[in-house]
Amino acid sequence: MSIEDPAAIPQWRVAVHKWERDPHGVGPKGNPFIPLVRQLSDAAVRLQLAEEEATRTSDVYVRHDVGPCDFLVQGLQLEDMQARLKKEVADLGNHPTDRQKANIQQKCNCLRRRIEAWFTIQGVYMPASTVQRMTLATSSTPVQAYDVPLLLPSALACIQTDLDKLLANMERRLRFGRAQDTLGKIREHILVRGGMYRVKQREVRGQAMVTRAATVLNRIDGHIEDGFQAYQRHWNALERLAVPLGCPDHRISLRALNKADMVNIDDSDGSEGRRTLSWIWLANVNLAGSAGLQDALRIEWCKSRARARRYQEETEFLRVEMERYLQTLESDAAIWRSRAAGEGAECTRHIPGFVEGARAYALRQAAIKETMHGNARVVFSRAPGDYPAVIDATGNPELDYLDVTRHVDTLSMYSSPAPSAE
Repeated sequence: MSIEDPAAIPQWRVAVHKWERDPHGVGPKGNPFIPLVRQLSDAAVRLQLAEEEATRTSDVYVRHDVGPCDFLVQGLQLEDMQARLKKEVADLGNHPTDRQKANIQQKCNCLRRRIEAWFTIQGVYMPASTVQRMTLATSSTPVQAYDVPLLLPSALACIQTDLDKLLANMERRLRFGRAQDTLGKIREHILVRGGMYRVKQREVRGQAMVTRAATVLNRIDGHIEDGFQAYQRHWNALERLAVPLGCPDHRISLRALNKADMVNIDDSDGSEGRRTLSWIWLANVNLAGSAGLQDALRIEWCKSRARARRYQEETEFLRVEMERYLQTLESDAAIWRSRAAGEGAECTRHIPGFVEGARAYALRQAAIKETMHGNARVVFSRAPGDYPAVIDATGNPELDYLDVTRHVDTLSMYSSPAPSAE
């Protein structure tokens, strides 16, 4: 990283030192671990479209109380409602109760009324959808409300007029913002799931707590699956719109999402020093161009620096543990020697025939401890020396993460010698 952008490293280092000295004084904007480049959200896209619609006076294609942006937003909301209702129907099982059936039927009726009201607006903006719907309605099989085709511009994928192009471009931008929001929610749920797994393994004990934790994890997995399905809908619509509009810009920051991509940031492939993150954690890098790239590089550099300092601290702990291990063995040997010399052996002085046996046992234990001390000292002497930290201009040591991890791995090989059998 320092070879790719050597000029940015000193600036990042100064920002990290300032934040470490006073994390509350610098504020959120001064935190180098927080991204400064924000992704384009659904709310931001709707604001942009509303502002553009307010300035569009001379090229009004259709005069209606509901604007084209609101018309498409309502269509996307109906699409989400159809997906949620379809999932509820699938979760009923084979033996639903009458109350469950009544609840689902009421939701279907309400959704159908909203769809029919939206169809009246769609007939104004998209007359071709009315003809297409009449063609699809020739089948005598009743269609449930959650399976009614909405026929948004991405479903028709035919641009014949300027209004069709305007609506298709609006849907593309709305889909892109919703895809970004959905991907952000998926990342949040994945992080929550990882934290829940760690808490479950460390603290959850007993059948009741395990069952409750499993229920929470299943609920989080359901949210992740819902986000996955929503992202697939937006991605497929963007792919269909890319051909007639000739605008595949969404492929710069988004990709086709697979189940294998939805992994935690700590579960990425590779070793600790050579990890490869899933693309979902770097989705907004290319979106903001060089600013987004620098933002992602700064955060990754700060995390690598924090891991390097944590590993450096671990090396110090290991060396202290080695020294205390030798001191413990030396102290134990001295204690057993003092016992062999008769100090603290009052319990055996009044028992005839046990004095010599107790002294022999104490000398044997002292010899074992001295042998373990000698072996440990020989093994510890082979461990590498102190890590040569690089001192920067501010006087703070800066460490190479890969070198520190190799140093700790080597040092760990000598920190736990095999104890001798007593």
